[in-house]
Amino acid sequence: MSGITHLLFDCDGTLVDSERIVMAAMQLAGGRLGLELTREDCHRLFLGHTRRHCLRVFEQHYGAPLPESFAIDLAAAIRHRLETELQPVPGVAAALEQLPQIKCLVSNGSPEHVSFVLEKTGLVTPFVGRCYSAIPPCEPKPSPMLYRKTMERLGIEPQQCIAIEDSAAGVTAAVAAGIRTLGFAMLAGREQLLRVGALAAFSDMAALPGLIATIEASATGAGAHTAATIVNA
Repeated sequence: MSGITHLLFDCDGTLVDSERIVMAAMQLAGGRLGLELTREDCHRLFLGHTRRHCLRVFEQHYGAPLPESFAIDLAAAIRHRLETELQPVPGVAAALEQLPQIKCLVSNGSPEHVSFVLEKTGLVTPFVGRCYSAIPPCEPKPSPMLYRKTMERLGIEPQQCIAIEDSAAGVTAAVAAGIRTLGFAMLAGREQLLRVGALAAFSDMAALPGLIATIEASATGAGAHTAATIVNA
């Protein structure tokens, strides 16, 4: 089968505007440990990673075992803010409606978290039956394992799909799996996402259908679109 048949979306920060909430909670939690982490520090250290990874990073910076209640308190703070503040990424619902390809979700988040945020934001329908999480022994992003396992379960090859990711960890994972990847630069910088292999970086979901159409035209030879043209779109 040729052509782009599947779109593989990250969840947090790509479909749902949760990463702003989580990063703010991480910054506050670091402050309670006496760590002076800036917003940029939090983006660099935590964006796109699992909660377990984030706790390890906190412990490394703290220089000692974390207080017993730290992980529980952090999880409770994040959950409360998600329940009261979470919204879909602006423009994502309209973009999803315009895209004819099969949509799949590929997330480091747990199945429970993914179900909660999709239901909270009204984005369940496009992804029913096609949500894939990094459940052990599958390694989370930035490992390419989750993307490779997802393609295996879907019965597709890398050339049949495009990944949409908002973090360096996510872009790294998808690119390592051989997938053409678009970087949604809402929190991470465009340059960072391009540096780790994104074919283009964009900050407005309204641009997504056009970017995918450009990549598809380039892949089929229908137009003089080059990788440089796409990156500079």
